[in-house]
Amino acid sequence: MPAEAFDPAFHIEWYRPAMLGRLLSIWAVAICLMSVGVLASAAALDNTGRIPLMWQRIAGVIGGLGTLSGALVGLLGVLRLLSRDPVCLLLRRDGVSLRVEQDETFIAWEALSGCRGEGRVLTLERDGAASVSTRERFMGVTTEQLAARILAVQRLALLGVLDMRQRHRLPVRGVRSDP
Repeated sequence: MPAEAFDPAFHIEWYRPAMLGRLLSIWAVAICLMSVGVLASAAALDNTGRIPLMWQRIAGVIGGLGTLSGALVGLLGVLRLLSRDPVCLLLRRDGVSLRVEQDETFIAWEALSGCRGEGRVLTLERDGAASVSTRERFMGVTTEQLAARILAVQRLALLGVLDMRQRHRLPVRGVRSDP
């Protein structure tokens, strides 16, 4: 058996935030800028004489800048979005860890008294401490499904039957981590 199978901090599953809304907003801005650029370039290339030469030159500059800025906004925006990982939820062998920005909260399975998902809020309740909650949506799973999944993994871990070789058989619609 590999050495990491005995590591108490071995990750079972991890969940990243859903970024579809933010990704679509970046691309909407980029597409609008590029569309303005293409239309202005088309006006600059008009040879019918309907558009004065001075306006054609201005449209050419606007067209080039719009097209380039749209591509840059799209590419750099997506790179910036993917490089940030503001929220991460880890289901580990020894507990659950929620990282929000730079703050990480670890709750051992023995200290987790409950977990619930209501609407967009996932709440992890601790024995003798304040509960931890996040409004972040996670990829491929609703907060209710995620709460049920956390409680299922907690039951398996507390019973001592959390077999790492069988983790791919655990039912979940989220993203799993494979070492």
